[in-house]
Amino acid sequence: MLNKRLYWIDLDSKKIESSDLSGNQRMQVISNHLYEPYTLTQYADYIYWADWTTSKIERASKINGDNRTVIQEKFRTM
Repeated sequence: MLNKRLYWIDLDSKKIESSDLSGNQRMQVISNHLYEPYTLTQYADYIYWADWTTSKIERASKINGDNRTVIQEKFRTM
């Protein structure tokens, strides 16, 4: 069941991955064009993340990474 999954960023391989709640059925959700992702959240059908290098907040389908969309460009932190 895709509704009960864990999502994380693997900083070494620069990928967003997921697994079931037991750590099984591991899959890559996004494996390209991630440069320095540092935060991740999930809401409804999407995952959202920010990237230090691109200064963007993006979202994509949590199932397969499709429909990748930039939500905010050139964000800055204090």
